[in-house]
Amino acid sequence: MKLPAALSRLPVERIVPWAALLPVPIWFLSSVLFTAPPAWHAVYRAGDGELVAVETYEREMSHLWSGKYFARVAGNLAPETFVVAFEACLTRDDAGEVPFMLVADGQARFLLNGAEQLATPAEPGPGREVSGKRIALGAGHHHLRVEFRARKRPSVALLASFDGDAPRPVGSGRIASGTNVSRPEPGSDPCGD
Repeated sequence: MKLPAALSRLPVERIVPWAALLPVPIWFLSSVLFTAPPAWHAVYRAGDGELVAVETYEREMSHLWSGKYFARVAGNLAPETFVVAFEACLTRDDAGEVPFMLVADGQARFLLNGAEQLATPAEPGPGREVSGKRIALGAGHHHLRVEFRARKRPSVALLASFDGDAPRPVGSGRIASGTNVSRPEPGSDPCGD
């Protein structure tokens, strides 16, 4: 196969850098087209009982809002006093027991289908608190909710192991074989049947 005349006159040094950069736009385009949308619906408030400050969707249930290089609290709320509720829908093809962990530097609760499963103490100690257990999940849809009340150096994460590996933050989309996390629907039945 013969190269076109215009390409055969170009020095190899000019073609190689462009060919080397070609995977970058291909990766970017494929990540945009094939990545699941953020599933975790988050509602941030300045404090308990306050009006909604910010509603957003986030990719995973793991946040660290303190320190110089960490994310700011949505809506520029005060990092020591805000409250936030996260919701997502978990769909499982098969029933089984799944280990869950709730890790928080602040007060947090994890509810599954409206029933509290894990919680950190109402008066947390000086460091991060961890609560965990194995939870039996049936096949079908499950409503996940994490409620968090910040204090100094706030952080919260919901971790689980759906594949027998070490627990990881519960993310969006297909997180393990037969397990999917998606956005909740507005209304009284956010995750369907």
